[in-house]
Amino acid sequence: SNFDPLTEFPNRIQFDADLKRELARAKRYNRRIAILYLNLDFFKKINDNFGHEFGDLLLKEAANRLSNLLRTEDSAARLGGDEFAVILTEIDTPHDAGIVAHRMVEKMSAPYFISGRVVVVGVSIGVACYPDAGEQASDLHKNAGIALHSAKAWGRSNYQFFTQNLQVQQNNRLELEAEMHFALERNEFFLVYQPRIDLQSGKMVGMEVLLRWNHPKRGIVSPAEFIPIAEETGLIVPIGAWVLQTACRQFSAWREKSHFECALAVNVSPRQFQHRNFADLITQIL
Repeated sequence: SNFDPLTEFPNRIQFDADLKRELARAKRYNRRIAILYLNLDFFKKINDNFGHEFGDLLLKEAANRLSNLLRTEDSAARLGGDEFAVILTEIDTPHDAGIVAHRMVEKMSAPYFISGRVVVVGVSIGVACYPDAGEQASDLHKNAGIALHSAKAWGRSNYQFFTQNLQVQQNNRLELEAEMHFALERNEFFLVYQPRIDLQSGKMVGMEVLLRWNHPKRGIVSPAEFIPIAEETGLIVPIGAWVLQTACRQFSAWREKSHFECALAVNVSPRQFQHRNFADLITQIL
C-alpha cells in the first residue's frame, strides 16, 4: 500500500509519484508549485515520556490539523516518524506559500488535548519552490530539507524558505562538522581564561574557561559557529572532557606556582550531563 496506516496520508512512495506528476504539469503550463517539509518540534521527547501509543495519537491529531489547513488541490503525506510533506499547487508567488506555511505554524502549534493531557508541540517548516529552488523532484526534496534544518536552527516553530545562501551555509556546516572530528587529535582547540573581578575590591575572584578553535585554514572559528554543531553531533562529549581535563590541569599548575585562590567556571552542556560516564569523568579529573 502507498498509504500510511496511522494517518491515512500518502506515504513517501506515493508522495514522490504525486510530486513528479505535479512538476510535469507545472512545467507544461509554466506554473509554480512548492513543497513543504514539516517536523513536529520535540516530538521525540513527548514520545519517550508518554509512550508510543500517546505519540501515535498526537501524530493522528497533527495530521488532522494539517489536512484541515489544505486546499482541495493540495496534498499532504507522512514521510515517516513525525515528518510530513505538503505539495502546494496553483500558487502565483513564493509569498503565497509563505502565507500557507505561516498558518500551519500558527494552527499546528496550538495545544493538543490527548488522553486527558495537554501537550504543546511546535512545528518547523522548510519551503522549496519550483522553479526557484530546483526543477527536479530530488532537488526540491533536498532543498526543502535544508530549509527545514534552518527553521529548526532558528529556534523552531517557524518556517524558512530555501535560498542559495542557505545552501552555502549548509555546505560550510558539513565541512566544519567533518573537520571538527579531527580538530581534537590535531590540537587545534585551545582555552582562554576570562577573569572575574569583584567590583568592590578590584580583586580577581574567579575565571571562566572559554573554548576556542584555531582552524589551520579558517583561522579562529567563532564558538557560535562550532558549538551548536558539536552539541548536535555529540562531539561536545569528547571535546567537553578535554576542556575539563585541560582546564583543571592548568588551574592546578597555577595554584602550585602562585598559591592564589579563586573559583574556576567551566561550561558544561546538557549533552555532557546526560552522558552515562560524566560523573566518573569528574571524579577521575578531581
